[in-house]
Amino acid sequence: MKWVGCILAMFLTFITCTDIQSVSDRPGDREYQYAYDFLRVYLIFQERLPDDPFQYNTPQELYQSVNEPYTAYLTKEQFGGFPSGPSLLVDSVDTNIACIFLRRFSSAQGNEGGTAGAFDSALTITSWASMMILDLRGNPGGEIVQAIGVISEFLPSGTPIVKTRERVLIPGTTSGKTVDSVWNAFDAGNDAIGRTWFFLVNDSTASAAEMLVARLQESETVTSIGQTTFGKARAQILSVTPDSALVSVTYALIRLPDGTSYDGTGVVPEVVIADDEDAMEKAITMAKGMLERESLTNRSLFTEQIITCQ
Repeated sequence: MKWVGCILAMFLTFITCTDIQSVSDRPGDREYQYAYDFLRVYLIFQERLPDDPFQYNTPQELYQSVNEPYTAYLTKEQFGGFPSGPSLLVDSVDTNIACIFLRRFSSAQGNEGGTAGAFDSALTITSWASMMILDLRGNPGGEIVQAIGVISEFLPSGTPIVKTRERVLIPGTTSGKTVDSVWNAFDAGNDAIGRTWFFLVNDSTASAAEMLVARLQESETVTSIGQTTFGKARAQILSVTPDSALVSVTYALIRLPDGTSYDGTGVVPEVVIADDEDAMEKAITMAKGMLERESLTNRSLFTEQIITCQ
């Protein structure tokens, strides 16, 4: 059930079962009622809601009826819990090249600020490195707020990052509405600016991780390497039900500031490598080559200055 793991890892928003209230009756079945109400409020594809939601025998059948791959009802046995462990690790290649392994975007990183805070700390402890490798291979995404925090390290404050069309609960009611929003970079210190970056991606790089690559790979200081990414530009909202199951509903569609989307197509890296090539080795080779060229250029300029002085 690989798709179950994808849903758990790619959630962007989480609410509790007390955040919405039931508005219709299905005697003796509060679980089904809650699952339906959650779907009715948050599903971005409102046109897919069934005319008679109570024609189905189980919440699973109800959720399958809307034909949306990331909208699902998971029993306690299927759920199993959320991903754990650190979302970010740091390593070094040599005295000029450092690596940040970013596994997911999560507020449960174990330190203040979640993954975004850990990324900021990683930039500080690798300030000696002029060449940076950001490994996003296998990163299934995560919380959009955390992803925005990481992306903000690369952009001036106020720069548009993505646009979303999303469903939100109307305060004081049991109904939802569709709204359009723009997510802008905030003042995160910009410690990523001024360095050369290599982003490593593969077909398991998904959702918020793809958002980072798609938004930043046009920068002159960023080179993406690997294979085309997963292709998921949809956000899920999750909730634990009264019976401790988990409901996941696609509540938002994500686009870049110019309106383009990678949903269903993925992000094609600038440097596409074969299946038998290693993106990390490619990045290290490219980084060392750039450092060597910079060294040769600096030596040439120094020689010219000596000749000029003579």
